[in-house]
Amino acid sequence: MELKKGMYVRYTRGAINGYVPPRIAKIVDCSDNELVRIDNWQVILRNDVIKASIILST
Repeated sequence: MELKKGMYVRYTRGAINGYVPPRIAKIVDCSDNELVRIDNWQVILRNDVIKASIILST
């Protein structure tokens, strides 16, 4: 999956005990091969991304 700056991603992080619902965030920087920086200044793994899309304005 090709990720670009400005895209929105649905991601999840692994949980040891129980279910963690997916979250949605906007990509700020994706220049690293394994890590993606999202809009709340957290970093997620590319493997944690479930789905990515671009929201087009009308």
